[in-house]
Amino acid sequence: FDSDVDVAVAAKIDKKTAAMVDALEWTRDVALVAARVPVVTGTHPSGLSFDLSATNEKPLEMPEHGVEIARFCKLLLRERGLDKLFDGGLGSYRLYVAIRAFAAATPRSSTLKDALRAFLRFLARAAFHPPPELDLARLDSPHALAQLCADADAALDKDDLAAAFADIP
Repeated sequence: FDSDVDVAVAAKIDKKTAAMVDALEWTRDVALVAARVPVVTGTHPSGLSFDLSATNEKPLEMPEHGVEIARFCKLLLRERGLDKLFDGGLGSYRLYVAIRAFAAATPRSSTLKDALRAFLRFLARAAFHPPPELDLARLDSPHALAQLCADADAALDKDDLAAAFADIP
């Protein structure tokens, strides 16, 4: 299982922060990624990668079914190569923002499967017409994201999770 840790801290992220993180005994391959929201990336000796970014916000809370939706979507996005913001995909923070926007805009679903299918439809629409709080300007292929969502939704409709992870030609 390939995973990473995303941490948002109430501190400035800059070259000094990257140097401090790089000096820690348990970090490897530390780099400062210049972006609208700067990120320090690195790896733990175990191979687990991490992203460190700044936030001015209160601690993030996930809506009901949000954690499960995030886990499923992160796996699905990674399988299709759409999981890295810096490569034109949908990073973890934007996925979180999408889940929050979905929860605010749609009625509560009774089951996880219903919530997941509704989120996939929401995300497919957002690929072309994102709500104001969801910045998808760096998304290279809205069509690929929408197709991924449609394929996963259809697979869930048939109770065929394996098909949700099948390669798209």
